[in-house]
Amino acid sequence: MRWRRTFMAEVARMLQQFGMKACPVCGLAESLNMNEFPVLLADGRLPLGVDALGEYHEGDLTFAVRMDCIICGHLMLFDAQRYRTGDEKILVLGLAEDEDSPSGELPPLEAAAI
Repeated sequence: MRWRRTFMAEVARMLQQFGMKACPVCGLAESLNMNEFPVLLADGRLPLGVDALGEYHEGDLTFAVRMDCIICGHLMLFDAQRYRTGDEKILVLGLAEDEDSPSGELPPLEAAAI
């Protein structure tokens, strides 16, 4: 499962509007990278066994957008729900291409890496 390319571009644009143009630790511009795969954070008690994650009911799952600095390794997570509008789909199952990027390529550097 990965983020839709249009969603990644929108999150990158919004983070740039909020001033996220350089790493907050090392200060280098254009060193931030957005990962195309979501990070799942479990808030609450984890079920026993890996197979039980499909039936997780005792807490909340947060889907987070991962940003990291390719220079110093600083890692930041952003709640994907904050960037979702309405019922738009923000995930694509598997690594298959979606209609947003028929070539299968990532968005341009300015949209995928901040």
